[in-house]
Amino acid sequence: MLLNGVDHFEMKLDSPLQLILGTNGSGKSSLLWELSPVPGSASDFTPGGRKVIELEHQGRHYILTSTFSGKQEHSFIMESEELNQGGTITVQKELVKEHFKITNEIQELVSGRETFDAMSTARRKEWFLRLCDVNYDYALGIYGQLKAAHRDRSGAIRLEKKALVVESEKLLQDDEVARISQETKALHECLSQLLEHRKPVESDLTLMSIENDRLDKALISLTHQFSDLNNKINSREHSDAELVDLIDETNAQIVSFSTQISMLAGQHEKAAQKISVLQRTGENTLASLESDLIAIKDQIAQESSKSFLNAAIEAPESAYAAFSSIKASLSSIFSDIPNNGKKQYSQAALQKGREELAALTKLKDNQLESISEKKASLSHMRDHMGKPDATCPKCQHSFSLVYSEERLFALTQAVAILEEKLQSEIYPKIAELELYIEQCAQYGLLFRQFHQLQSGSPLLKAYWDYLAEKKTLSNSPEQGVMELEKIEQDLLLQVKMQETLKKSVLITENLELLKSVGDTNLNELVEQNAQIEQDLADKTQQLQTVQAQNTHYKNQFALRREALNLRKSIHKTILAKRTLLTEETEHNRRSIFNQLIRDLQSALASREYALSAANHQRQLVQEMALKIERLSQEENALAILVKELSPTEGLIAEGILGFIKNFCDQMNEFIQRVWSYPLMVKSCEVVDGDSLDLDYRFPLVVGDAENTVSDVAKGSTGMHEIVNLAFRLTALPYLGLEDSGLYLDEFGASFDKDHRTAASLMIRNLIEQQTFPQVLAVSHYQDVYGVFTDAQVCVLNDTNILVPKNFNEHVIVY
Repeated sequence: MLLNGVDHFEMKLDSPLQLILGTNGSGKSSLLWELSPVPGSASDFTPGGRKVIELEHQGRHYILTSTFSGKQEHSFIMESEELNQGGTITVQKELVKEHFKITNEIQELVSGRETFDAMSTARRKEWFLRLCDVNYDYALGIYGQLKAAHRDRSGAIRLEKKALVVESEKLLQDDEVARISQETKALHECLSQLLEHRKPVESDLTLMSIENDRLDKALISLTHQFSDLNNKINSREHSDAELVDLIDETNAQIVSFSTQISMLAGQHEKAAQKISVLQRTGENTLASLESDLIAIKDQIAQESSKSFLNAAIEAPESAYAAFSSIKASLSSIFSDIPNNGKKQYSQAALQKGREELAALTKLKDNQLESISEKKASLSHMRDHMGKPDATCPKCQHSFSLVYSEERLFALTQAVAILEEKLQSEIYPKIAELELYIEQCAQYGLLFRQFHQLQSGSPLLKAYWDYLAEKKTLSNSPEQGVMELEKIEQDLLLQVKMQETLKKSVLITENLELLKSVGDTNLNELVEQNAQIEQDLADKTQQLQTVQAQNTHYKNQFALRREALNLRKSIHKTILAKRTLLTEETEHNRRSIFNQLIRDLQSALASREYALSAANHQRQLVQEMALKIERLSQEENALAILVKELSPTEGLIAEGILGFIKNFCDQMNEFIQRVWSYPLMVKSCEVVDGDSLDLDYRFPLVVGDAENTVSDVAKGSTGMHEIVNLAFRLTALPYLGLEDSGLYLDEFGASFDKDHRTAASLMIRNLIEQQTFPQVLAVSHYQDVYGVFTDAQVCVLNDTNILVPKNFNEHVIVY
């Protein structure tokens, strides 16, 4: 990944809150973008780079990989199953969209690269139609069609009435119709005779011309090739029959020489093997090697008996290396994970705890609301103490209608009881449940880390089975460190056993080789092999000479065959040109005859058209009267439909506009939690005129209604930022991303200090309420990230920024 001065970057996200700090240009935003399932892009990584994302989503474990060495390859593994078999970017993006509901376009919005204030009205419309459950484009289109149809019907009626007068004047006289009928009959008779002798034109003159040019070029090319080939053929050297005999003779010589060379090579190889055996065994004898083999076998038996597995494992050196790389992590897990022998840290128990916490939180809120209401009543009552506001008409006694000592005492007692219950029962129980849920989360995190290490080290399967059988992780994690030491010692023993076994194999091989050689003398073998090498060189030289002769004869024979084929091609091309000339002559004759027929057919068609037009004119006048009546009925019906479907007073007005107003209300709830003075986003409105659409402009009320900005895009930079955040927080649930992470890039950069603090507290509340399972924030403002004291902090570059005491504990970077 292209980070400033960084070649390798690993980050393990163990906390719901992640902070990425660094000076400008250190790559914070680039890193934030890559912390998503969206496939990586080759332009963002150095050649040979790779992006790996491992995450838990809706109870499933995923590993997503993008590799950029040469050809771009992608992998999508869910629960150890590869879903992107072809490794293509297209399938990778579809899988990310299917499993995480994320696309590059949605990630642009989620990460804040696309902002609500900077969107065009067309882009806002596109997003709201996507967020809304119902698409009203079709309804708006139908409404526009109905309105246009109503307008068209009104205009059509006026035009049809005028046209009826005009068309009535076009009717032909009866004597004119009779004359045209007589001419039509005579043309029919003439055409019938000509059509009996007509033949279709079956070829294209243009294509024939192209084919003729092609044949001319082919004939010239073949002639040149034939002339060049004749110059290469040595016609005086040998006849065709002599060339065939010479090819057969040299082929036989090649086979003979090849056989002799193969036999000599076999003899040379056997002698070389014997020489190698005698040189390898040196001064060892059969007796000494057999004695060494017995000693090695005894040593293997002794070492096998010391292993608590009572068996050898596969690839012990690799297994030991794998164990050494994860031993520290395993020790940390066994040291930190609590004992779960009683199954108290289970998913069912965790869910029950969350439900109880939610119920108690709701009860707490209700109690606080009740206390607040009662305290308000007490304050109001105390304000009226000693202030009579009514007088008895009989005895003239003055008293207060609001204040009463009995009611004051009762309310005071009720408030005390409720506060006592909060302090003694509800608050302790909430604290207890919150602690339990935190412990469950810690246990689950360590449990998953253990199984990730286990799945990543299959060579240690025998030891994983051993730990599973003893239930060390769940029932006795405190014994885990001791078990790890025991496994390490056994692995060292396995490595030693493998080395001993290799020695046994080597001695066995030397023993068998020495038996196969016998009493042969080494010097005699070397002299014999040298003579065989000389014979091989002589035969190879002879074979090369014969092969060169054979190639020459074959080339001459092939040139003569090629010349014969060229002569046949030239003759075939000449015949094709003659045939093409005959077809061209026949084509011209048929074309002239058929043109005469077409001219007569055109004259006949004009007469028939005139007769048809006369009949049609009579029908047209009748149909126009009926059409005027039908259009009037349709005009009335369309007027009713337009009113019922109207976007200002009909069904459409109750749909998309209502959704947008509710969406703006939800945005304003987020804004009010941060902004120190009244700030409200108003809904867009219907465009005046015939556009039949919303204007998708969202006014911004600053302070009171009199101070209204025409659109959020015209607010200040701080207003832009809080509106954009509110839009994202509201849109995420509608996109189905309420269980995904929240991305904050330089959040609060344009806020003043008070607003940044208020916004940071709101984000923290969202985390505590579990609105988002994880928040990933980029910043270099201390008053923003200083609020999140329990966050994991990644520092890319500490230049010009204040960093916390602990950072990069979950990061590997170099």
